[in-house]
Amino acid sequence: MKEIGELLKAAREEKGLSLEEIQMITKIRLKHLKALEAGEFDQIPGEVYVKGFMVNFAKTVGLDGEQILEKYYELKNQDTAVTQDEELVFSEKSDLPEEKGKVGKKPIITIGVISGILIIVGVIFFIFTRPRSSVQVTEPEPVIDQVEVETKEEPVLSLPLEEQDEVVQKVEPVLRAEATEVVWIGLYKKNSGEMIFEGTLYPSDHQEWLLTEDVLMRIGNAGGLKLIYKEKELGKLGYSGQVLDKVFLNSD
Repeated sequence: MKEIGELLKAAREEKGLSLEEIQMITKIRLKHLKALEAGEFDQIPGEVYVKGFMVNFAKTVGLDGEQILEKYYELKNQDTAVTQDEELVFSEKSDLPEEKGKVGKKPIITIGVISGILIIVGVIFFIFTRPRSSVQVTEPEPVIDQVEVETKEEPVLSLPLEEQDEVVQKVEPVLRAEATEVVWIGLYKKNSGEMIFEGTLYPSDHQEWLLTEDVLMRIGNAGGLKLIYKEKELGKLGYSGQVLDKVFLNSD
């Protein structure tokens, strides 16, 4: 992760900017800017803040925020793979047989074998001596993956004109995000936390979603995003560089 910090620092120094000046431009606290340059992302509270701060820092010093974010994902995946390899090596070592000369566990194993035999004998005795039952065993019902369940709707053209208008209105996206600056956003299902969208929008970019349940939107640069919810513009969300969480209730 220090590689990303070195890229940000080198670009800042090449532009002749101090961290204090970066703080004035991005509104990101000085301690978080220092953590970014040091590659100490665990000092920043939350993954969404890391991504938002990183993109804003990169944009300010003339770097491509999206490329920096991709580099961050790549290094993070490498760290995860190394950790998994270390855990696998440790697991393999723990499965090795004990060295010769150490006190064995034969008495315990012998008792365990005898106990197992007695249990098996007891089960067999119970099966052959218990009274017959007329209870019928039924197979469990299959679990339906509700996420993939689709409902059939009546074709729009077969409905009266006034009802067609209502159906068309229902299928139009009700949440629209329009970028006026470079901004990172993430959209998640509020109850399950499942990701709907994550990405960086550039000026004039936009995204639209049809909300079917309550969602949480995390914005890495509140001053650079305009939101329209159910055809109503929500006004100014915050200032440039501000990280903001906003909840949208489908029932509103």
